[in-house]
Amino acid sequence: MVWLALKAMWKENKVKTIVYIMELIGVTTMFSKIKAAISGYKTYIVAVTGLVTAVVSWSQDAITTTQFVEAVFAAITTMTIKAAIVKSGPTK
Repeated sequence: MVWLALKAMWKENKVKTIVYIMELIGVTTMFSKIKAAISGYKTYIVAVTGLVTAVVSWSQDAITTTQFVEAVFAAITTMTIKAAIVKSGPTK
């Protein structure tokens, strides 16, 4: 019976059906918990990932030393700007 209802929903609106199924199995709450856990750290995670990628690429001679220095500088600049924005932002 549930299958027939989902099949009818799928024909009408696929996006709503996917969201409904995700809510049924608890995926949306899981993503909400992950988002809350990494709140405030997303920029740093991306910058560190860029640093790791630059180090690996440079160690395998996929990029030149100049490109490596540029990537490191970009990642450090990103983290510095993020810290400055947080520090100078409104108080809670």
